[in-house]
Amino acid sequence: MCVERKGLVQEFAQNVVQARFDKELERMREFKYAFIILEFDMEDLLAYPYGCLPKYLAAKCKYTGRFVLKKVVQIMLAHHNIHIVFAGNSGKEVVSQIFKDVVEAELGT
Repeated sequence: MCVERKGLVQEFAQNVVQARFDKELERMREFKYAFIILEFDMEDLLAYPYGCLPKYLAAKCKYTGRFVLKKVVQIMLAHHNIHIVFAGNSGKEVVSQIFKDVVEAELGT
């Protein structure tokens, strides 16, 4: 099992356009269960870059939240075992539940 956590929408938005992130996704393919836990909400993503970057930087940003959302969908379509979860402020609880459920699934209980 593999769990990758992204705490800020800016971090994730930068990651999805980097070749390094593509390599990380390829490594995640090797796991039966792979999750990217986003510790922000869909609204935060769609508002990107406004609301999370200063206005002068947001105006210079080369991509929008809708572009990043498109990348989310493309990741899930290309990598069927990778699940992307918008957990908001509940990231720790979501990861804890995922671990419990994966263990149960593997033990057949």
